[in-house]
Amino acid sequence: MIIKVKSANLTEASEYNYSAHVIWEYDLGLSMDIYGDFDKLFTGNALAAYWNDGRNTPDIEAQAFIEELTMDKQVAWSCHIFGNNSFKDGNELGGWRVYSAERFYERPTISHIACEEEDETAKVKFNVHNNFRENNLKPGNFSVTSSDGLDVTSGTFNFHPYWSDNNLEVSVAGG
Repeated sequence: MIIKVKSANLTEASEYNYSAHVIWEYDLGLSMDIYGDFDKLFTGNALAAYWNDGRNTPDIEAQAFIEELTMDKQVAWSCHIFGNNSFKDGNELGGWRVYSAERFYERPTISHIACEEEDETAKVKFNVHNNFRENNLKPGNFSVTSSDGLDVTSGTFNFHPYWSDNNLEVSVAGG
């Protein structure tokens, strides 16, 4: 696929050529001409929101769908939305459609935890994501406790927008 973008201003005209290729594809098994959503999650899965334009398609009773898909094309979970069949009355826009869906977690998530000893300290490294995706920086805080429950260190940081990685590293004395 080749994408051409042309820009014109008063002094000169510019043309930019971009190329793109499909790196992952998933067949929904139905027709959907407009809208819908497909967001990559920080877990590596993707969240898809779509509906069936062919409302009277045999074997597809639901009107709209939200699915979390793994990159090996397995459905982690799905939500099928059934309506009141208003589309059968000749109303093409009747029934349920989903433009966008969001994934929420009960609390911020921590992953990729590692501890490295250096002299008399230990470096604790971890990755953290907020429990829901936001468009802006959002303040957060962390604390590291010892195995007997004592606070060792704490600090603040900003969750990055759009579930970008927050790679944190803290030094703990007496490693």
